[in-house]
Amino acid sequence: MLKYNTYFSDPQQLPQLKKSPVREVILEHSVLSRFGFWNTETLLKWADILKNEGFELLLQWDILTTQDGLGECLDVIQQLPMHWFKAIRVKDLGAAQWLLENRPEGAMHLLLDTGNHNLFAVKRWQQYFKGPLKRIVLSSELPGYRLKEYTDELEIPCEVLGVGKILFFYTPRQLLTPLGFEKLNGNIQMTAQENLTFQRHFPTIENQHGTFMFHDRDLFLLDQLDEVQATGIDTLRLDLRFGTPSDWIHELAQLNSERESALKNKWPIKTTHGFFRTNRTDKPIELIKNKYLKLHQGDLLGQVVEAVKGDYIALMSRKPFDLGDHLLIITPAGKKIEVTLSSIQTISGKSVQQAQDSGLWLIPHQKFVTQKSLVYKIIEAL
Repeated sequence: MLKYNTYFSDPQQLPQLKKSPVREVILEHSVLSRFGFWNTETLLKWADILKNEGFELLLQWDILTTQDGLGECLDVIQQLPMHWFKAIRVKDLGAAQWLLENRPEGAMHLLLDTGNHNLFAVKRWQQYFKGPLKRIVLSSELPGYRLKEYTDELEIPCEVLGVGKILFFYTPRQLLTPLGFEKLNGNIQMTAQENLTFQRHFPTIENQHGTFMFHDRDLFLLDQLDEVQATGIDTLRLDLRFGTPSDWIHELAQLNSERESALKNKWPIKTTHGFFRTNRTDKPIELIKNKYLKLHQGDLLGQVVEAVKGDYIALMSRKPFDLGDHLLIITPAGKKIEVTLSSIQTISGKSVQQAQDSGLWLIPHQKFVTQKSLVYKIIEAL
């Protein structure tokens, strides 16, 4: 049976948390955790309340610790009653080494959720930290069949993210402050827009620990519970820190795949299974070998180098063409679009009757046409 844990940062979560099957809660201190904002006094207050409610407490220490910053982290740890915590969750290997040397009697969870796709290396870390190491947090970039390989080979329980934001970029540098964005409570929150189609917006946060960019879709595996359990994963993490209503904690932990599938449709933003079903890192190779980008029978006129919705298609032609020509456009996705040219313009916007030379020309925009689409003159049916 899968176990669940979640981050606790909003006191309004507590009533729903008490009704849920979640028994482990992760607490974050502003000095120790990437997204923590509690000081020692506040963390101790809520740790005491949660402990008395019967929850098992986990302390998150997931910042990348510099030599100068280690002292500040240790000052915080020494102020906390460490016997309250079931384990310390640590990402930085230097911090893990300190725990091994100075708190060998305490339990440790090793956060290998960023990268770490090498089973041999993970097994070596398991052996190195043997004793205090009680759980390994695996990467969400591992597909289900690989998770099964890991759990079969590893000797200790494993955890993976079940629902929440997908972090795909982090730097300890503060990238947004130089751009003039204003901070609110020490943070800057915005969305970054990709510059290919301008349709995807990636949530981005800057705080005292650096800059973080997230995928525009949330990971959601709770409609795949049978498959997740089949991988041998011990614990599924519910990350509701970034704007998800607190009452979803109870809703998301009912172990009912059919019900979870319905909840997925109500999730505040679009979701994805990520790499769980299949690892798509080979997708760019497939694009290079895309059968739709190979030359087809017919008279190849050129290739689309840019398509601006509602405005124009920039066509790099290899031969002359005329107003009124019939064209066939084949997109990288395989969609075939037939058009009759109603206008031709130079790149300066001057209308012409004929594109006399090879080069860059502007023709009317067509729905579904994207960059790299191939354009043919229709001579006969293809």
